[in-house]
Amino acid sequence: MAVTAMLNDWARARSIEMTALIVDHGLRENSSDEAVQVRQWLIERGIRAEILDQQRDKSDAVAPTSNIQARARALRFDLLIGWCEAHGVDHLVLGHHLDDQAETFLLRLARGSGVDGLGAMRPRQANTDLYTGHSLVLLRPLLDLSKSDLAGVLKDRNWPSVGDPSNMDPRFNRVRWRQMAPALAELGLDAERLAKTARLMARASDTLERLTDIVCAENLRIDDAGGWAEVTLSAFVELEEEVALRLLSRVLCLVSGQPYRPRLTSLESALETLRSADAVNGLTLHGCQIRLKRDRVQVFRELAAIDPGKPVTSRFVWDGRYRLRVSGQLDGLTIDRLGQSGWQRLRQAFDDGSFACEMFSQIEKIPALAREGAPALWLGDILVAAPSFGFFHPERDSKEDVPLQIEECHFLGASELHRSF
Repeated sequence: MAVTAMLNDWARARSIEMTALIVDHGLRENSSDEAVQVRQWLIERGIRAEILDQQRDKSDAVAPTSNIQARARALRFDLLIGWCEAHGVDHLVLGHHLDDQAETFLLRLARGSGVDGLGAMRPRQANTDLYTGHSLVLLRPLLDLSKSDLAGVLKDRNWPSVGDPSNMDPRFNRVRWRQMAPALAELGLDAERLAKTARLMARASDTLERLTDIVCAENLRIDDAGGWAEVTLSAFVELEEEVALRLLSRVLCLVSGQPYRPRLTSLESALETLRSADAVNGLTLHGCQIRLKRDRVQVFRELAAIDPGKPVTSRFVWDGRYRLRVSGQLDGLTIDRLGQSGWQRLRQAFDDGSFACEMFSQIEKIPALAREGAPALWLGDILVAAPSFGFFHPERDSKEDVPLQIEECHFLGASELHRSF
């Protein structure tokens, strides 16, 4: 309510449209009534407001019994981000405050997080949806204000609010840390000190990420068509360990299509193997296969880890790596890896002249692992298309006979890495 009140003042002074979004998780019996009440309060103050929920029959719903807060958080973001995408909104303002930041820092410290995790929540965070390409910026303008500061904001404006009893439920780790706050403050670990440390960790993390950007620009080559990457071995051998680990993590996420980093212990073991050049060609990690070719480290998608055949829809992300948009007759079509048999059929189509491609000589130079892991559209055992290589079955390229078009095939690794909220 406090961030809504403050943002409303800011938006009206600049003639900017604003909508308040109220999430009803449906986890408590009276949550729907509370959401309706809050919406009414906002409407009375001239603020457009909408209630977001799971669109389900709550009478038949079973509340989760484990990871309740994590699931609620995931649902909250799904609903908020989905609404922003549907309405073309590119900025979402959240109400996280100083105390939230301190608790997040402590939770991550207890989990053994490194410098990135201890950076906690950021005041500004950009994200691009893998499926749609929709860009959304999260803004947290209240991270320097305490909960008591925000209570004062509401009191000064004579605004009401609703308390959530789960915020005092000791079953949750965050609540237990919250209850320890007075004792920690006596030892000098108050919310302001913890939040300041989080800011310092975030600054260090950003510096390391910028350094990794420079290293990538100088040492990393990405092949969009085959969805694989190549890095100079010297980058892993000569760089400081922290930067080398970040480089390896980034390449593995890029090639595997996974937004989350590998475990630190696994990364450290893999880096040690790379530095020793011992049995590198048998190394697999994070859904990737790593090979050493002279002075280059080649990283491919592990074929056994690729998503199996799935039905083709008009817009989808395949294997977390390629975003595709397809229109026309899709009945019976599936998406799967090209595989060895698919490559042989594509090669035969080029040899018999039914597939004309000026760049085929370059496609042939792509390592077999990358070719076989590329996306392919199949109709049964018929190879319909290998979109990243520009192949379309010669008997299916007539729009009158089979109105099928591949409008987009984009390797997501070529873009800035997706980061989780």
